[in-house]
Amino acid sequence: MYRPLQFILFYNVVAVLIAQYGPIHYPDLDFYSVASYISLILVAITVGYMLGIRAQEALPLAPMARTDFYPRRLFLVFLVLALIGFAVNLATQIASGSANFDLNSLGDTYTNAYIGYELNTGNYSLSFILYTLFLAPTFFTTIWGLFYFKFLPRLQKLATVAITLLFPLVFTLISGTQKNIGDLMIYLFAVILARQVTFERKISPRAVVAVAVIGVVGIFALSQILAQRAASVGIDLFNINRRETYQVYYDSTHLVFRLFGPDLGLPLSTLTGYLTNGLNGLSYTLDLPNTWSHFLGTSYSVSVVANRVFGIPFPYHDTYPHMAGLINGWGENRWHSVFSWFASDFTFAGTVPIFGWLGYVYARCWRETITFANPFSVALFCLLSLGVVMMPANNQLMQSPGAMLTLITTCFLYLRFRRRFNQPVALSTKAQTAQLVPA
Repeated sequence: MYRPLQFILFYNVVAVLIAQYGPIHYPDLDFYSVASYISLILVAITVGYMLGIRAQEALPLAPMARTDFYPRRLFLVFLVLALIGFAVNLATQIASGSANFDLNSLGDTYTNAYIGYELNTGNYSLSFILYTLFLAPTFFTTIWGLFYFKFLPRLQKLATVAITLLFPLVFTLISGTQKNIGDLMIYLFAVILARQVTFERKISPRAVVAVAVIGVVGIFALSQILAQRAASVGIDLFNINRRETYQVYYDSTHLVFRLFGPDLGLPLSTLTGYLTNGLNGLSYTLDLPNTWSHFLGTSYSVSVVANRVFGIPFPYHDTYPHMAGLINGWGENRWHSVFSWFASDFTFAGTVPIFGWLGYVYARCWRETITFANPFSVALFCLLSLGVVMMPANNQLMQSPGAMLTLITTCFLYLRFRRRFNQPVALSTKAQTAQLVPA
């Protein structure tokens, strides 16, 4: 019951320690302020999680039989939409000449994409719009397809594998970013944990090996992408501190460089920066004067929607991350933890109970997943797992239009249908039922 909570506590403690003792040093980092605030957040999450585990289950309001493991028709709709979206987007990229499938030019692809980029300017490309619209179906296809894989027809199994592997691979090649690969790694970890505890009632050695392999391969892939990105702009271990801001210092004597050398140690160190940069941003924002972004600053994309759709003055300018850029120089090209974003709307004190509520919801999803294999609970659990992993870095679940649309879709379906699936499946044999629900 408590494995996800144990992971949250361990992971965030490790992130804070890496920020202080890792290969990247932050001279301005107020370690004790950051550690104290993260401790408050973790206490709130723990209390919320324990309340969620103990809360009464939300059973169906009216008697109805659950006759299947997952909503087959809805899954088929999502699967078809994901395939169509992937095919159309890929065709659009190829037709426009912007598609790039050279594994050795990922760094150049990423660098070229940001030439002349300014916040909240310009129009969205057709490929970006298609990616945004079809991200939610792709997410549900991935999570449901993997979680209920052994119950799928053969053709749907093949389609699920194709979407799960090709989507992140192709869009990594096209954009040069590692986001899709990182997201897939987190989803795979969450699905493997949920499947093992739900269907096997334990974590098998084979699952541990699978997680280890995914972790090693994933970290290697991410490090290679970062290495190409650094090479494309002529950065290496011997000049990075001259080209970086004074607020960041790569320690070439750190154990990471002694173990892996400069070529692999640099991208691995940069990879740790995805956790620690946001915590350094938190350190700056904790010392800033109070600001308020009118409940429209929890992410950059929320501010863009408010500005472009409703004509509201760009709320991003009233957020802590933006103020940190103006006052401390840790701005738009740096990362800020999810807590700084939420504090822009709810204050730092008000953000603490909000994450207690997050812990409550996370626990409810986990309990409904392992007790009933509820498809809507497992989807929200996996999505929140992505948000949990990225908490020290940024507000990942709301940082792009596609992520926001996926979050809204998942929450709506969860609230609308979860009660219906919070019951055992009515199957013809006890043996089949035992596969899903413990005695």
